[in-house]
Amino acid sequence: MINQKDRQQIFYMRLAFLLSIIFIVHSDLIYSQNVFNLTEYGQISEDSTYSVYVVSHGWHTGVVLARNDFIPSMGTDSIFFPQGRWLEFGWGDKDFYMSTPSEEDVNWLTTVKAAIWPTASVIHVVGFDKPVPEYFSVSDLIGFNITDSLRREIVKFIIKSFAKNDDGKIDSLSKGLYGESRFFTGREKYYFPKTCNVWTARALVEGGIRLKPYYCQKASTLMDNLEKEGTVIRRIDKNR
Repeated sequence: MINQKDRQQIFYMRLAFLLSIIFIVHSDLIYSQNVFNLTEYGQISEDSTYSVYVVSHGWHTGVVLARNDFIPSMGTDSIFFPQGRWLEFGWGDKDFYMSTPSEEDVNWLTTVKAAIWPTASVIHVVGFDKPVPEYFSVSDLIGFNITDSLRREIVKFIIKSFAKNDDGKIDSLSKGLYGESRFFTGREKYYFPKTCNVWTARALVEGGIRLKPYYCQKASTLMDNLEKEGTVIRRIDKNR
């Protein structure tokens, strides 16, 4: 016998599915109209490259860049970041992200709320010194070499994702999920279909990587598409 609570959950899940179909069709039209913005980058020169990585944690993805890429653009704000040669950036719903360190901790009511209603967002920043493949030794990882100008576009996108407090500084909230990490207040609202993996895809599009962001709701879908664009360093489980 299905109780009232289960009926509500089923209703919201069906509504989320319906919204996904509408937004995917809509985003495909937008992508088709603006595809020249992606293809104009053409072939990436190998003589002036910067390393960019995308890491998948199973349910969530992040963008990894060198810390030094951010210092010229962020100025004193960069002192709020965790220390380390490399920085991983992830974006998501505040309640869900801060309370869900792994897939096993997923709360479906929090998930449905994040999908249906616009909610506050956060940015998770991790700092580390080890080589990226070594630090994320049990995670799926894909690397890219992009030009200086395209790397700056990704940096600008990420910086614009941070909210500022009354003092004009990025707003640090609390310690992050693992390693040397912190949560920061995000500027944009989180809602379906503007999800964590779509944010990662949007950042990569700024760097000239050809993607349809709103098709990349799942981490595995994003990584499957990135295999065609970058260098696969590790794919542990393509079905995650």
